[in-house]
Amino acid sequence: MASLGGYEPPTSVRNLKQSQLEVARELVGDFPSLQSRMKDPMFQEGAAQVGVQLSDLMPRDPSDFRRTMATPRKSLRRRAEFFEQTRTEQVALVLMQMRVAEEEREEQEKKKKRMRRLLAKDLLGRVEQEKSRIERIETERIRRQRIVDMEEANMQRDESQEQAI
Repeated sequence: MASLGGYEPPTSVRNLKQSQLEVARELVGDFPSLQSRMKDPMFQEGAAQVGVQLSDLMPRDPSDFRRTMATPRKSLRRRAEFFEQTRTEQVALVLMQMRVAEEEREEQEKKKKRMRRLLAKDLLGRVEQEKSRIERIETERIRRQRIVDMEEANMQRDESQEQAI
């Protein structure tokens, strides 16, 4: 990818590390493994995000690069090497994008866990407040019941004294 005004997109081949290219070379060299990866929805999503067609990642026969019967073998070999190099870089870009997407997903999961923890803490705090409110209400109810019981006892005592007179 060419840079525009000095800007290098994050999915540029120049941003690839040697280790990422080596992993991609191994994957390109093992076609059954690459095929199984290409069926992975995350791989397909990564390819779409970097603008790589899955068909471009399929190996090609060197004879596919022949334009005319007179094409020299050296030219065919160079075309095939360039295709393989481009294919390897594209696989590396897709793998890099998958890693970035995985990191973003993990970050989202961390945020969700943190939010759940905060919500749970908030809910527990509200539950504790409600418990203390209920305890205050119950204490107040018991206090009022004692007052009512004392008043009834006083009224009965007063009635019994009046009847005794």
